[in-house]
Amino acid sequence: MVCGGVIKLWEGRGCVWTVFNEESKGCFVPVFRGIKEFLRLQRQVFRRLEIAVPTGFEMGHRRALLLGFKVECGFAESYLPSGEDCVLYSLITRKGA
Repeated sequence: MVCGGVIKLWEGRGCVWTVFNEESKGCFVPVFRGIKEFLRLQRQVFRRLEIAVPTGFEMGHRRALLLGFKVECGFAESYLPSGEDCVLYSLITRKGA
């Protein structure tokens, strides 16, 4: 239904990835809660988490913002291997937070 993880780019910086199937729509709340908990745990390891959301994926943009990510780059042209454009988001954990 949902698969994801974090790719470590270097110490303290990771790139979050997810893949959803159509059935995940039917249980959005528990899936979303699970993702929030996963990110909470990852923030103990990574002070910077990043995601790239294709520009036309409105649901992905809404979810990124609901999870606390902030837009860092509003238009990354030809960002994905497919040539698709993205919006880049980051989630920063400040020291002492």
